[in-house]
Amino acid sequence: MKDLFGKFKEYKNIFGKPGSGVHKLKFKGTSLFDYFATIVLAFVVTYMSNIPLVWSTIILFIIGIVSHYLVGIRTMAIKAFD
Repeated sequence: MKDLFGKFKEYKNIFGKPGSGVHKLKFKGTSLFDYFATIVLAFVVTYMSNIPLVWSTIILFIIGIVSHYLVGIRTMAIKAFD
């Protein structure tokens, strides 16, 4: 699994540099923008697909963790698994 970390690092800054811009505002090391964007997207997914909100939220958080892992961004969630 370690060999996948940063496999797509050329896309690391596609939404801005980590720790700057909208990602600068953090709560205990977690980007508030990423957190709230995931929640809002979960509401949209639930509204459009009737998937329960809890499931869409969990799935989107997992997708977020995996995508950060693949582009090589060490988030608090990834550090917790190390």
